[in-house]
Amino acid sequence: MSRGKVHVTSRRDLLAWALGYPMGSVACAQVAGLSDEYHLVSKGGGGAGGLTSSGGVAGGTRGGSGGTGGPSVGGTGGAAGESPGGAGGDAGADEAGTSGSSNGGSSNAGSSNAGSSNAGSSNAGSSNAGKATGGSGTRGGAGGSTGGGTSAGEGGGAGAGEPEVIGGEELNVPDACVLGTPPTFANAVESTHLPDPFKFLDGNRLKRKADWQCLRAELAQVAQASIYGQKMPPPDSVTANYDGVAGRLTISATVGSTTRSFSVGIPAGGSASNPVPAIIAISGSNVPSIPGVAKIAFSPSGGADGVVAASDKTWPPSGVVNDLYGNAAARSGSLIAWAWGLSRIIDALELHPELGIDAKRIGVLGCSSAAKGAIAMGAFDERVKLTIAQEAGTGGPGCWRLSTLESDLGQGNNIQHSSGIISEANWQGLDFQAYAVGENDKLPLDQHTVLALCAPRALLILENDLDFLGPVPSYCGGKAASLVYEALGLADRIGVSVSANHGHCIVPTSHTQYITAFVNRFLLGLGDMTSGVDELVSASSSKLLPFVLGDYVDWSAPTLSGSLAWDPFA
Repeated sequence: MSRGKVHVTSRRDLLAWALGYPMGSVACAQVAGLSDEYHLVSKGGGGAGGLTSSGGVAGGTRGGSGGTGGPSVGGTGGAAGESPGGAGGDAGADEAGTSGSSNGGSSNAGSSNAGSSNAGSSNAGSSNAGKATGGSGTRGGAGGSTGGGTSAGEGGGAGAGEPEVIGGEELNVPDACVLGTPPTFANAVESTHLPDPFKFLDGNRLKRKADWQCLRAELAQVAQASIYGQKMPPPDSVTANYDGVAGRLTISATVGSTTRSFSVGIPAGGSASNPVPAIIAISGSNVPSIPGVAKIAFSPSGGADGVVAASDKTWPPSGVVNDLYGNAAARSGSLIAWAWGLSRIIDALELHPELGIDAKRIGVLGCSSAAKGAIAMGAFDERVKLTIAQEAGTGGPGCWRLSTLESDLGQGNNIQHSSGIISEANWQGLDFQAYAVGENDKLPLDQHTVLALCAPRALLILENDLDFLGPVPSYCGGKAASLVYEALGLADRIGVSVSANHGHCIVPTSHTQYITAFVNRFLLGLGDMTSGVDELVSASSSKLLPFVLGDYVDWSAPTLSGSLAWDPFA
C-alpha cells in the first residue's frame, strides 16, 4: 500500500498526496470535503515532520518531532492546550511507549506546547495501532498555535509517513495493515468445522480490538476470492440527477470512456440542514416504514430503472457492472455487483445533500435473495451503518457447511444448499463453483465470517422456520458471528431470530419490533434496547436438532485488549 517517499512542502500537498491527487492540487480539499482539521493517522518510515495542522481547534497542535516506533501508539501527555501530543516512548511491537493518558496536560488558553511523538499508527494520543509494518512515523513538526486555534507551524520532511483513514470507507484497507494472499481452491485446507474468524492468514489470532480493522480487511479479500468474486473498484466518476416529480434519482458511473446509468426511487427526505437517515430496500420490502426514516427503493437485478447485474443463470451477469468493467468483472457474481451499485447510491447521496438524506446514516434491507445481497452490501461498504437481512437462508446467514450437512442427513432438496444454488442463479462468483459441489469443507471461511465483516456496525438477522431456508444453518451463522461481536464488546449490535413458520417475506410482529428497535437506535440515535435478540423459536423439521454451537465451532473467542480503532457510533 506504500506510495514510497515523497517530499511534502505544505499541508495542501500532504492532503493531495494522501487522497491520490497531484501535488499542489487546489481542488483536493474541495473534493475531499474536509475542513482544515484532517483527522489523519501517520504510519510508516521515519523522519521528523508530518501533519501539523489543527486549524479551528482552540490552542491545539498535533504533536512534535518524530521518534522511533513500530506499531507503537501514544506516549505521555505533554503540557498542552488541547494538544494530543506528548513524549512518546521507544517502541517495538508494544502497544505503547509510556502511554499515560496521552491527551494533553494542563490547559493553557493562549498557547500550547507540543511534545515529541513516537507514533506508529498513532491516533491523537489514543492507542489505535493497526497491524503495523513498523518504521518510525510522526504526527508533526514543531510549531505552536495561538489562542483560538490557528494553524500550527509546518513540519519538516515527512519521510515515508503515510496518512490514512481508519474507518467508514467503502474499500477500507488501512495502510498500516499487511494483508496476506487469499488461499485458492488448489491449496485449500479442509475443515468440517466453521473456520476461525479471529485468525489472520499468517496463522496469528486477533489479540487487540484495534487490529480488527486489519483482520476485517483481510477476511473481506478472502470472502471475495472464494465466494463472491471481486467487488469492482469505484468508477472514475459518479454523477446524479434527481427528478422531483417522479421521485427518481438517476446515477451515472463512468469508467474510461464508458458511462452507464441506473435509477432508484427516493422520497422526499429532510433538508440539507436537517437530513434524515434512510433505509435502502432491495427489490421491494414488506417491512413497515418507520417515522423519520426515508425508504429508498433499489431494484438491482432488473426493471425500468436499469440493471446493475441480472440475477439469472448467465455468465457474466449482464448489466451496468459488466458493461463498465468487462473482463475484470467476468468472475464476479451478481450479489457483489449489487453491492457495488449500493456504494454508488451512497456516493450520489454524498454529492447531493440537498436531497435531505443523511449519507452517514444508511441502512440496507432485503428479503430472500435480496437479503443475500443486503449482507454483501453491508459486509463490503463500511458506510452502511445497519444491515437487516430477512429470510436470506443459505448464502446469507446460512453456513454452506451446515446446509450441505443437513441435506446429506435427509433434507435433500428441501433445503437450499451450495450445489443447488449455483444452478439456480449467478449470485456467487465463478470461483465459488469449485467449492460448491461436494467441497464446502475446503472453503477458507463460511457465511458466519461474512456476517462478522459488518462489525463494528449493526446487523439484524431475521429467519423463518421454512425448510428451504435452513433455519438451523442460518441460526448457527448468526451465533458464530455473534462471538466476534461479543469479543469486540459489541454484543448489543447484533441480533439473530428464527421465528415460527410463516409466509415467506411476511414480517411477524416480533420481527417488526426488532427492526424498529435497531433502526431507532442505530439510524435515529434513540435509546432503544437492542441486546438479547437471540432466539431459535422453531426449526420443526431440521435434522440438526438439538442445536449445539460447539458441534460446528472448534475455536473460542479470545479476550481482546484495548479499544476499537474506529467506532461508527462513538
